[in-house]
Amino acid sequence: MKRVESVCILCTARDVWLARIAVASVRYWSPEIPITLVKDPVYGRFRTDEVERAWGVSSTDTLAQPCGWGFGKIELLFRFPGRRLLILDADTILCGDVIGALDDSDADFVVSVEQIEAARLDEMQQYYYWFDAVLELDAEFARPRSLFNSGHFVATSGVLHRDDFDRWLRWSSPVELRYPDRFHPGEQGVLNYVLDFAERRGRATVDRRHFAILSSSPELTRIRLEAIRRRVSEPFVVHYNGRKPELLMKFPRRELLAFFERVYYSRVASPLIEPLRRAILARRPDRRMTRPGLRGWLEISREYWPRIRRAIEMAAGLPTWSDRTPCSSEKPRETERRGR
Repeated sequence: MKRVESVCILCTARDVWLARIAVASVRYWSPEIPITLVKDPVYGRFRTDEVERAWGVSSTDTLAQPCGWGFGKIELLFRFPGRRLLILDADTILCGDVIGALDDSDADFVVSVEQIEAARLDEMQQYYYWFDAVLELDAEFARPRSLFNSGHFVATSGVLHRDDFDRWLRWSSPVELRYPDRFHPGEQGVLNYVLDFAERRGRATVDRRHFAILSSSPELTRIRLEAIRRRVSEPFVVHYNGRKPELLMKFPRRELLAFFERVYYSRVASPLIEPLRRAILARRPDRRMTRPGLRGWLEISREYWPRIRRAIEMAAGLPTWSDRTPCSSEKPRETERRGR
């Protein structure tokens, strides 16, 4: 068996607030696993001192500065040779002991495939790559047997190499697709193609499983908050992919994110220090970090409200949500039964 040695979470200035929640969810199930935040300054530079100090994680920058839409995950595939990594997007949470569930695989890569029949893969081309268009460039191309979302997968770094992607990527800053008319923007399509190519030629082994649920899927109703509190939840990654609402309360199954957000702030000793420090030191905030107008102010409010709430709880000596001892008689909330 090849055990996951560390977790790498990709984040930018716009989604670092979600990355903090992701960190808390990983630590909730795997207290000792090393976690690295991989920071891409595509929307401006940002600091992660608070999460590193409170949760014992490390950080590193993407090699390309900036790197661009998801391409930092490609860099990780050859950046730490021999290390087995669980690679996550910032907008993911672990709703069970996913790492323990994946430790029984001997394959170089473990992916969670799209839950769709092989005959319907054509419907997914727009999110990955256009099969016939790629065939025009690669005469040996064979239609894939499955496709996987690249926001959550296990990879053994060093199995694939930088030159495996040279034909498809331009290693600029940010990294660019050489054939944007054939591949979906970002790394997902290229990664699926290159890994499938390597597997067919015996250069990589791939274990295809189902360990992730997209937030838009009806299957999200499988996740029960009380089961998470009792630490008996099914081992799934929940991925809030796609366009994001401005406020956490507008996310599907927001109580899942809210739970792990409270877990995060339960370890932050001075929750108001970080925003005050930024306000004092930042002479001219980089507006690329938030969107303009009302949306930008809403994004800022989602950062401050949980900090203020935690500071009040600490001052009053009140327990946080995560401090509660779950009760076996506690019933799921109505929102859980509806899956929203």
